[in-house]
Amino acid sequence: TIADLASLTGDNRCLVQTGLRLLRAAPRPALRAILSLAAVNPGNLNEEHLSFIIAPRLNALGRLSDANGAVPFLLATDEAEVIPTAQELDKLNTRRKLLCDQVFEAALAQIKRESSLQESDVLVLEHAQWPAGVIGIAASRLVELFKRPVILISSDPAGIGRASARSVEGINITHALAAHQDLLTGFGGHAM
Repeated sequence: TIADLASLTGDNRCLVQTGLRLLRAAPRPALRAILSLAAVNPGNLNEEHLSFIIAPRLNALGRLSDANGAVPFLLATDEAEVIPTAQELDKLNTRRKLLCDQVFEAALAQIKRESSLQESDVLVLEHAQWPAGVIGIAASRLVELFKRPVILISSDPAGIGRASARSVEGINITHALAAHQDLLTGFGGHAM
């Protein structure tokens, strides 16, 4: 709920508050290891810690490696067993941040170079070297900066692109993609 930026109202708020109480009282060894590396006391765990410390590290695993390792890591009961994975998650998260910054800066440079992009209602940018696992995060940052929908595409040598799209309030990006589905091999997502 927190990591996916769901609304913290009604039942969601109740679930988050209950979950936080449980995590503060007896976090699993995996979460204790992540929090320890980040110098966070589990007893003080809050929404911000979930959003900016735990979720990004777990998310980095799927973005830059194989997400299947998250389940055994989170289910492990041996403190010593989880430490190497927690350290690896820390490294992956640092790498994810660097790659996101590089994609964001490259996209900004492309926008500055190509004046037609600056007047476009939607920013559509592509680069073969952009890691597909991080382009969505960079797209979100660009939406915040330019206040318009952004689609970032990472293409492979065969010319097939994998994209992440982010939108603004009032523009359903999934409906916009559906209107052009004949150009796509597949798509999904939600309004924003």
